Amino acid sequence: MHHQVHFALIFAISIFAGGSIIEAFQFPKVKFVGLSTAEKYDENEPKNRVKKGLEEAALLKQSLEKHCNKNDALIRWEPQITESYEAAQVIFQEVAQSGNKRRCLVSFPSLTRPADLDKLSTVLQSSKCKQLLGLDSVECELYPSSPAPYIHIKFDRSVAGDAMADDHSDVTENAASATKGWLKEFLGKYRLCPYTSSASRAAVGLASVGVP
Repeated sequence: MHHQVHFALIFAISIFAGGSIIEAFQFPKVKFVGLSTAEKYDENEPKNRVKKGLEEAALLKQSLEKHCNKNDALIRWEPQITESYEAAQVIFQEVAQSGNKRRCLVSFPSLTRPADLDKLSTVLQSSKCKQLLGLDSVECELYPSSPAPYIHIKFDRSVAGDAMADDHSDVTENAASATKGWLKEFLGKYRLCPYTSSASRAAVGLASVGVP
């Protein structure tokens, strides 16, 4: 009985107020701000420009060439590469095949995680990597500071020559040490490879192929 009276009272108030029983029970609309986790779309972001087609990608490359003309280096343009480990492979390929080159500049406009390029740059700037690989300096610039993300490496021919003149066993030992350091401080630390946790352990079960 009490509930029936309460309902009748609400109904009467809604009628006298010029509304309906449905309107009387409507909840207020609440707008939540700052709860969305979706990234804001930026049409000028390099990876989004590349997706627009070859013409837009060509314009992006031209903008990068103009931006980097002070570096006096030919740009290796890699728009098809999206993953960080693929970018690392290209960069180490450039270093291994440097020959008499003084520098190289590689751009990866479609990288899913461009910040990883900066992390790799930090690793390459370490004294061990510079000495082992014969590097003078490593520079990385990302969007929006640059039209597209790139890494610029200058080679130190004198350091490379000294490394080649060292005893073979010393070079092998240094290479093994630097590789383990790279696995620990970069590949494992930033989880860039799903199969690598450290220099001695896999991130997933690979016991069946002899990896602990």
